Amino acid sequence: MRWAALVPFTHAAFAAHKPNTMKSYFKNHTRGAHPSHHKTTKPVSDGSDGSRTPLDERDAAIIAEHGPLVDHSGKSPKLNPPAIAAKFVAAYMIVFDPIMAGFRCYNEATGLWRALDGHEPAKLLAAFLKTLSDEEECPAILTMRTNGLLSALLNLARGMAVMGEADQSLPHIQVANGIVEFINDKPVLRKRVPSDWATSCCNFDYTPGAKAPRFLNDLLGPALPDSADIDLLKRWFGSVLLGTNDAQRLLLLHGEGNTGKSTFVTIVEHLLGLDYFAELRTSHLGTRFETQCFQGKTLLAAKDVAPETLLHKGAKNIKSLTGADLTESESKFGGKTRLRGCFNVVITSNARLLIGLANDESAWIRRLLVIEFIKADRSASIANLDRILLQEEGSGILTWGIQGAAKLLAELKDAGNFMLTSKQKERIESLVLESRSADEFIANGVTKQQQKNIDVTNEELHDGYIKFCHARKWRPVARKTFQMKLADLMTDAHGVSQRNDIRRGNGCRRGFSGIALLAGF
Repeated sequence: MRWAALVPFTHAAFAAHKPNTMKSYFKNHTRGAHPSHHKTTKPVSDGSDGSRTPLDERDAAIIAEHGPLVDHSGKSPKLNPPAIAAKFVAAYMIVFDPIMAGFRCYNEATGLWRALDGHEPAKLLAAFLKTLSDEEECPAILTMRTNGLLSALLNLARGMAVMGEADQSLPHIQVANGIVEFINDKPVLRKRVPSDWATSCCNFDYTPGAKAPRFLNDLLGPALPDSADIDLLKRWFGSVLLGTNDAQRLLLLHGEGNTGKSTFVTIVEHLLGLDYFAELRTSHLGTRFETQCFQGKTLLAAKDVAPETLLHKGAKNIKSLTGADLTESESKFGGKTRLRGCFNVVITSNARLLIGLANDESAWIRRLLVIEFIKADRSASIANLDRILLQEEGSGILTWGIQGAAKLLAELKDAGNFMLTSKQKERIESLVLESRSADEFIANGVTKQQQKNIDVTNEELHDGYIKFCHARKWRPVARKTFQMKLADLMTDAHGVSQRNDIRRGNGCRRGFSGIALLAGF
């Protein structure tokens, strides 16, 4: 942690002090510049590493750095704002989080740094000054508790106790009963400490032996008959729990309605913790303020989206959000901050999504994971299935995901990415080809002819294109879109230009001379 003025205090000593014991904290504290009131025998409770630090050593360190809290040498007492701000953040275990632009307070019961809402920091500071007034036997301090003084002290506190960054040397997952660290890719549970800088966690305990039979057999099993797809979901869920996207993948879940896609994602969101989730809106990506809400998040999700979701202009930004690119995020009236694109992203839809490839097919192939949920024979839908499964098997589903994280970490070491089956790879390639179906048809569904009187109209090309897509179970682009692209595609693929004199019946049509449809189209 970067403590600035509080450097003399160890994490253990800092973590040992409870905000509700302020009386004991100040009881032996040096009063102003009068050393006769100073004692050195009362220790704080054990810290996280078993150390014990006398309270007055911390008092002495604050005084050495900033001077006494109150100067009684004159006719009236004078406050020392830097010293008061330093002791305030130490007494209440408060830090300033620059990402959320607010204060957090450490909760020893949960091991989390809780966000202080609204006027809570000012209220705590006012209570602190009341205690200081009592301990200093200086009622005049109460009359000094103006909004101006509270604001000035809080401004000082912002710079004195800036929130640090967690040690990232070991992959880890925050769970309700501690923190799971992966040592040699094996999950090990330990107690949380302040220097983990955890602000949120899963609401379920990690129990290595916990199972989730209904989750696997009732939700995923009927929709995913290929066990390899369930295993892929397991490893992707592990990536979500780890809070980073080292494989730089985007997960697409598609299939008919009521197959469990959104139920699965909702369960993932709750197990991760809603504080780490944000909604992905591709139609707004690339606009000025949209990515500000991604600050502090690790999972971006879009559920039950429209078929054109990945055709929006902003959809191309998903590659930077998953590819570890450094971008700028801007908030209204708040300036710009940097944003590293290490997000896990999942999109669910009832239809196969076409992608705006922008001639970058290889990049999308590297980015995509595609899983199809099939319509299972379910006798009846179960209302609130996500809540039921979380209530009955929350710890088991979490354990399943942690097992997936361990397996993914091993894969990343060995191959640098998800290990996919041939069917899973074909599924990705097919979706990319479908997204450029018009290009594929012009390249593989028509041929250039040298004979005279061989030609084809635009309408005949479109009819052939529909048959081409139907044979591959692809969703064709709209007729207007196909016609707008046709001239350029024919020129690029076959070197011919569109004509307006292709004779059909008693009139002329637009089309191409020297071009014929292949058999079957």
